[in-house]
Amino acid sequence: MIAKVAGRRRKHAGQVADSDTIASVLARPLHHPARTLLCFLVVFSLGGVFYLLSPAKYSARVDVVVVAITSPSQSISERDISIDSAVQILYSDAVLGQTARALDYPGRSTGLLDELTISPLINSRLLKLYVANEDARLAYDAVNLLAQNFLTERRVRLENLAEVRRGELESHTHALRNQIAELQNQQFSEADSRELRRQLSDQITDMEFAVAAIDTIPPEPGFISREAVMPTVASRPPATVYFASSLALAIVLSFIVAPNSRSQITIQRLGGRKAPLSQLFGGINA
Repeated sequence: MIAKVAGRRRKHAGQVADSDTIASVLARPLHHPARTLLCFLVVFSLGGVFYLLSPAKYSARVDVVVVAITSPSQSISERDISIDSAVQILYSDAVLGQTARALDYPGRSTGLLDELTISPLINSRLLKLYVANEDARLAYDAVNLLAQNFLTERRVRLENLAEVRRGELESHTHALRNQIAELQNQQFSEADSRELRRQLSDQITDMEFAVAAIDTIPPEPGFISREAVMPTVASRPPATVYFASSLALAIVLSFIVAPNSRSQITIQRLGGRKAPLSQLFGGINA
């Protein structure tokens, strides 16, 4: 019984010690307000300097509506339902790289990618394209050419898919006609043969309709719903970003530079032990 009580007391004492340790660590910067204040002043001063040194940029915007391909001439696997495929085209070399090379953009593709922002509108087919640059004319030209190259490249890809689909449909139609021709060589009753011919003919009609749709209805890649306007006002990134980053860094730094109370206690204990030892050696020498 006494052992159990002693164990509970030791466990409770350990929990109190742990809570005291966590509390002391969290309160460590408050025990040294001068160092903590210095950390905040230094970090916020550097954040302000970086904010003022960041160049102001002009931002140009274009809105592009991406048309989904859901025609019966396209197979289900090729139907462009997700907007992600359009974003991948924007990042491709045929669009991003071609735009950077045509405008001799600083940093080429990497530089344009760093200054490009793609903002899809939720539950829609709208893509907002932003290009920010210190040169207003370059930002305007880049976002316009980027949108045009995107629509051109998407049209090319849709046309290539349509040609592939057309070839598949024609091959399937040819195979169905061969099956109809082979029916007369197979042992079927007149009623069964007539029913098979009807089913195969219906499939051929559907295939021919899909081919006609490909030839008649050109693929629609999309359109520009909002033209770019030449930007006239340059702006820096939001100051809240620099403020939040500086605040987080200052808090971390205040914990790092604050002296550890445990190490101070250890040093004091070691210092307290040195006095008797020195007295002891002094007495021996005497």
